[in-house]
Amino acid sequence: MRNLLARSFAASGVALLLAAGGCSSSSSSSSTPAACNTQPFTCAAGTTCWPIDQAADFKCIKSGAGKAGDSCLNTPNSATCGDGFLCLQQTQTDGHCVPYCDSAHTCPTGQACTAAQIIGTTQVTHVCFGGSPPPDAGGGGDAGHSGDAAAE
Repeated sequence: MRNLLARSFAASGVALLLAAGGCSSSSSSSSTPAACNTQPFTCAAGTTCWPIDQAADFKCIKSGAGKAGDSCLNTPNSATCGDGFLCLQQTQTDGHCVPYCDSAHTCPTGQACTAAQIIGTTQVTHVCFGGSPPPDAGGGGDAGHSGDAAAE
């Protein structure tokens, strides 16, 4: 994975680095379910995939109120963004809610589905990045959740 941007997105204990790479799906032969960062659209309505600890382990937790482009703080185990969104921070106090994406959930026009890696970990997820989302953007082409999604 090569770096797309040299700058990191610092968060309160969780920092993200954007890297080049398209969206792809992967499956595990293990009987342990994949963390939601590899499948963020499996989270139930009212929840979003969020880092829950300093190791950047992800879990579906209760969503915050933030929508695409809203200011947010990336606090472990306390989501500030809504369903289907992650907070990317460029400084300790300046973050914005960005939608998750994959091959089935596309990004708004002008944004690309980009790999985001948690600094100091092997945790990777995909989010829409680049350009500014329209004022009423609700995320990707279909940022909804599956009806049989996993519970919190």
